[in-house]
Amino acid sequence: IMAKVLHTCSGCVPIDVSIIDVYTQLISASARAEAAAKKADEASLGKAPYVGENGNWWEWDEQQKTFVDTGIQAETGMIVDDEMSDTSTYPVQNKVVKEYIDGPTILALLERHESIAPYLPQIRSMAAIAKEAGLNIDYYPTNFVVQDGLLYYIDYECNPYMDEWSFETWGSKYWQE
Repeated sequence: IMAKVLHTCSGCVPIDVSIIDVYTQLISASARAEAAAKKADEASLGKAPYVGENGNWWEWDEQQKTFVDTGIQAETGMIVDDEMSDTSTYPVQNKVVKEYIDGPTILALLERHESIAPYLPQIRSMAAIAKEAGLNIDYYPTNFVVQDGLLYYIDYECNPYMDEWSFETWGSKYWQE
């Protein structure tokens, strides 16, 4: 459906606007805002995702009222990031601690023209597990390290699932040989 939007100012030209496009954008923006608000609420209630002792991401499951293992491997150690030291803006000081995992990133393998085919089933498995848990991780190839044939997600980002940021929709285009 197309609608003409006429401006009341003199000299303005009518503009074609798709009502459906505007509605779709508003719904999408609303969903993103609700997801961000829910994530902030969960974080403030101590329900933010975290890396468990087994090295996997754990996420709060509202139905079970407990944290559940997502099955997605992450790193277990820490490098302290003090960027958020302004407690007037960030009342809870956030720290990111990472353990170094020795091995090449997927991007390094791609840049050296080495095959990443052995790791595609692993990333697709991680993506399926993340989707089932209602999560997206950052699928950019610098966020994955290979060690002893296993793929590790080394980034801290873990967001509510949105198809537009899934591996198949977004991430896979960066994993092309």
